[in-house]
This record gives sequence, C-alpha cells and structure tokens, in this order.
Amino acid sequence: MDKKRYERYEIGDLIYWTKKSIALIMKPKNAGDLWKIGIIIQNKSPSKYIILSEGLIQECTHTMAMRLDKA
Repeated sequence: MDKKRYERYEIGDLIYWTKKSIALIMKPKNAGDLWKIGIIIQNKSPSKYIILSEGLIQECTHTMAMRLDKA
C-alpha cells in the first residue's frame, strides 16, 4: 500500500481533533467544546496521530481530525 495515501497531515500541522463522533457533523466554530486544537507531533500508525493539545500528549485517529484552516 502507498504510505502517503494514509498520511493526510504532517508533523507540525495544526488540527482540530475530537474523541466524540457527534462532532463530525458539526463545524468547530458551531460545536462548542466538542473540537479541540492540537499539533501533530508523531504519526503513530497509518491511522493514528500523536498530538499535543492543552499541554497533554493525546492519541487521535485520522478520521477524528480536521486541518485547522478547513473549519
């Protein structure tokens, strides 16, 4: 498989991320605290990122992330 196909974002990209699937149907500006802002610090696997958000290291799947400039 083509590894680039799964790496949608790069290390250092600012993203909105969530752990609540209901947030996926809302834009971050209309979703209250469902979306959080983070920075990707590592690609853990083809489907997961390690991010820094609110001073904590978090894990996020690529389906629950959105580039900051897309909102």
